[in-house]
Amino acid sequence: MMFEHIATCRTYTDDVKRIITGSIGFDDYEWGISLFCDDVLKIKKLIYEYKI
Repeated sequence: MMFEHIATCRTYTDDVKRIITGSIGFDDYEWGISLFCDDVLKIKKLIYEYKI
């Protein structure tokens, strides 16, 4: 599953920047990803192209 994720996202690495944050809660680990881009449609294409 991770190889598919990496292959899909690789084409957007020049246009879409990301910040990955993480924290530890009482029971498990939490993480989040923030996406930044000059053109919001590129983020939309990235999200809709990657389907689980």
